[in-house]
Amino acid sequence: MKLLVLRLSSMGDVVLTTPFLRALRRRFPEAEVHFLTKPLYADLVATHPAVDRVIPFDASLPLSQTGRFLRRERLRHHLRPA
Repeated sequence: MKLLVLRLSSMGDVVLTTPFLRALRRRFPEAEVHFLTKPLYADLVATHPAVDRVIPFDASLPLSQTGRFLRRERLRHHLRPA
């Protein structure tokens, strides 16, 4: 199973997802956890032990191109923290 976490807004919001990432890993220990965020924030989660892959979001590309990429990667499970 692949899980996708989306967090595109502020640096603080990205940092505040770290408890969620730990909980996600505990709940789905065998899942691949992918994190989609702006390139500016990628380093904040790149070394997090619960994140298997960081996907930089290029806002200059059409959103449909990002959607096609995610479908090709079979990243259809979208979870987001409350």
